[in-house]
Amino acid sequence: MFAPTFGEYAAAARAAGMEVLEAPHPGAGKHGAEPWRFIEELQPSLVFLCNPNNPTGDLWPREAAQALGAAAARGGGRLVVDEAYMPFAWPEDERAAPGPGLLVLRSLTKVHAVPGLRLGFLLGPEGDIAAVEAQQPPWAVSAPALAAGLAALELEDFCRESARRVAATRAALFDALDRAGFAARPSLANFLLVDVGDGARFRAGLLRRGFVVRDCASFGLPSCVRIAVPHDRDAARLVEAMVEVREWLAAES
Repeated sequence: MFAPTFGEYAAAARAAGMEVLEAPHPGAGKHGAEPWRFIEELQPSLVFLCNPNNPTGDLWPREAAQALGAAAARGGGRLVVDEAYMPFAWPEDERAAPGPGLLVLRSLTKVHAVPGLRLGFLLGPEGDIAAVEAQQPPWAVSAPALAAGLAALELEDFCRESARRVAATRAALFDALDRAGFAARPSLANFLLVDVGDGARFRAGLLRRGFVVRDCASFGLPSCVRIAVPHDRDAARLVEAMVEVREWLAAES
C-alpha cells in the first residue's frame, strides 16, 4: 500500500495473516516509475490504492490506476482501488473500471451522507467477487441498511449538488487557510490536510471552540490535522478558530 493512507487496509491484511509493505505515496501529479517498480519487484498478492487518498486528498488519474492494476495482474496479484471519496473529485470523474487484476470499492457513507450505515460495495471479476463473498459473514448487511442504500443510489441530483458545494467551499477554505498562513495541502476529497505543528494539541484546542477535526498521528503524520470541509456558513468561523488556536499554542510554548 502507498502511505500515508487509510489504516484499515493494513489492519485487515494483518488479520488475514499477510505481511504489510508500504511504499511512499506519489503526490498529486507525480505518477512516475516508483509505483510500478514497487509492484514489479515485490509482486504483492494485494495492493490497496485509496483514490482520492485519505488523508492527503491526492487523486490518481484513471489511466494511472488502470496501468497499476495491469502491473499487479502481471505478477498474479490484485489491485483494490478504494473510491469512497471519488464523488467529491468534482467535476472530474476518474473512476477506475474493474477488470482482471483490478477491483473497485465504493461507499455510500460519504457523499450520500449516511455514515452510520457503514455501507459500500465491491466491483470486480465474477471469480474474485465469489472468493470475497465466501469470506463474508452470513448477515453482513442488515435489511434497513440495504433498503436505505438502494434508496440512496437514486439520489443522483442530491449527490451532484453536494459535490459541487463541497468543491466550492473546499476551494474557498483552502484560499482562506493559505492567506492565514496555514500549510494546507490541495485536495480533491471532502477534507484538507493541514500541517499545524502538533496535531493532537491543535485538535484539542479546536474542540474547545466547537470544531472536531482528525488528529493524523494514526496516519504517521503527528504534525497534521485533517479538516472535513464544513458548511460554507461555518468556514470563516473555522479559520478564525484555527488562528486562535495557533496563537494560544504559541503563547503556551
